Amino acid sequence: MTTTTDINVFHNMKLENPRRLRFAMSPVRVTYANTLRRAIQTEVPTLGFRADITESGSTSDVKIIKNSTPMSNEMLADRVGLLPIAMQPNAATWDKDFALFSLHVVNNTDEVRIVTASDFEVLEKGADGGDRQKVANTKYFHPDPVTGETCILAVLKPQVAGQKAEEVHIEAYASMGTGREHTRFNPTSQCSYAYTRDENPERVNKLFNTWLIEQKKVMPAELNSDANRKARLETEFRSLEIHRCFKMDNEGEPYSFDFTIETVGTMNVLETVEIALGAIGNLCNRYATIHEGDLPEHIDIRPTTMRMVGLDVFIRGEDHTLGNLLQTWLDDYRVGQGPQKGRGLTFVGNCVPHPLRDELKLTFGFSDLKYATHDNVRLLISEAAQACGDMYRSWIPYFLQMLEEYGVIEDKPTVEDQVKGPWDAHAKIKGEQAAIVEALRKKKEEEKEAGKPTLAKKRSAAAAKVATKKPTA
Repeated sequence: MTTTTDINVFHNMKLENPRRLRFAMSPVRVTYANTLRRAIQTEVPTLGFRADITESGSTSDVKIIKNSTPMSNEMLADRVGLLPIAMQPNAATWDKDFALFSLHVVNNTDEVRIVTASDFEVLEKGADGGDRQKVANTKYFHPDPVTGETCILAVLKPQVAGQKAEEVHIEAYASMGTGREHTRFNPTSQCSYAYTRDENPERVNKLFNTWLIEQKKVMPAELNSDANRKARLETEFRSLEIHRCFKMDNEGEPYSFDFTIETVGTMNVLETVEIALGAIGNLCNRYATIHEGDLPEHIDIRPTTMRMVGLDVFIRGEDHTLGNLLQTWLDDYRVGQGPQKGRGLTFVGNCVPHPLRDELKLTFGFSDLKYATHDNVRLLISEAAQACGDMYRSWIPYFLQMLEEYGVIEDKPTVEDQVKGPWDAHAKIKGEQAAIVEALRKKKEEEKEAGKPTLAKKRSAAAAKVATKKPTA
């Protein structure tokens, strides 16, 4: 099976809500589906706090001014760095100094104080670089649509007489990054695909019988006289093993994939797919003209260490996302295609030589030494990059077209069950909490006026009673 740029590969779009999207992708190689999955997680720019420790011992975007909690400054900074920040309209031209995030909480009460992202005060630069203006916290930290709460950062214990109150004071700046740098910039909470099930009864029955014989050591004919046992085995088969019955092409390879994508709520799920498709095209563009001019400094070409006539190409700053993409295209369109179309290519492979080195190695094998030249290898990489880039860019209009046809929210909840908006949910939960606190306060006052013992006095009396109780023989 080959993949072309003149067909629509997106089918059965189901936009369940602004955060969750399902669709089928076919007919494509598994590599091309996996490249899209990796790009959604690692190539889509998002906002985040860089909280990594620098050589000087400080953090890059997060400054801990005061921290009297049991957590170390590094741990607290790391928690801040994992906060999801909502994308802004000016993200394309985002300036790190545009917004200052300041958090200062002191717990001088006798209650536990939970510090969350909603405690941040956000100050944006004014027009023409004027004084900073305070903006709504929820512009950057969306409350949970059900609970109305935001992420917990720390817990401050009640103040004890004679001791200083626990305090947290943080200043931070947000910057753009991608998931390839750190998972804090990953816009999704789930991005996965499964092979599309083949519901052909003949194939399902054949796989069931094979499973019975090879895995359960049971001949299918033995179940004809035992309906209960057959039902139990069928249930077990359909719970897991049946997923091995997937759609495949004439070469026995899967060609259809069911995607499920859900964001963390910082951006619309449709944007993540569209941006990822474009990002793959941009990634390929960087190598589409590698055959021209001088070899880029981050690329080295050396004689291969494998027992073949060939060359190894080392590309610093790349990984399997690019390697698998180029390898699959070259294997489909150049390997074994002869001296003219294939340029003598007989083998292509890729690997990351060391997990701690940000470096990709492509290995090319040739039928003759005359083909193992730098110019030939550069031209092969250029052709593969150009073709793959064109392919992914051509899919963007089809994706947008399918949204118009299938992109509707399914299973819309009723008015009673409808999920509340962030502002409504936030206000509702805060109102309920305030009502509970007020009710407890009034109860304490009523007990005090009536001369009834308070909860603290009840506990002291109970402890004294236990202490004076004589042990039994």
